[in-house]
Amino acid sequence: PPVDEQGPVGGVLLMDSRKVGRAAQPPRPPAAPAPRGPAPHRRGPPRLHLQPRARLMPTREAMVAAVEEYCRAETQKDKAAWLALFAEGAVHEDPVGLVRNEGLEKIGAFWDSFQPYDVELWLTEAPIVCGDELIALMKCKTGPADARNESGRIVDQFVFNVAGKLTAVRAFYNRG
Repeated sequence: PPVDEQGPVGGVLLMDSRKVGRAAQPPRPPAAPAPRGPAPHRRGPPRLHLQPRARLMPTREAMVAAVEEYCRAETQKDKAAWLALFAEGAVHEDPVGLVRNEGLEKIGAFWDSFQPYDVELWLTEAPIVCGDELIALMKCKTGPADARNESGRIVDQFVFNVAGKLTAVRAFYNRG
């Protein structure tokens, strides 16, 4: 139907859509001419819109396999395999807030200190992996064969380097 700005046409009131819903606005000033020559210098470095660089880290599968090996080596008393999981300068806290061992020599001495307890360690659930860190939910048994004690829940936090070696292990559990 034809548009009639004066009123109804064919019994229907039509309005020009250019006039609906707009408040009176002052006219816009004309655009400034484009500057010639180099752009003016901004403070600081130019802002680049780049995608964040991917962090290099071991795969989820490699981290889970390392924690499984950690449990296996501890249970089977394989000190060499257990220590091979750690990077130079790694930190092992077991338990957090009480015992902190830094470096392979001190971590090895810590290994020696818990051997009389005959520790058997295992995962109770699938580990949680986020970035280069892994949370393992575990339990253990300790003591002589005729009087084994089973622990409550153990939560260990593992941090890995690019090569898949442990740079930090933090063990959380309720003590005695």
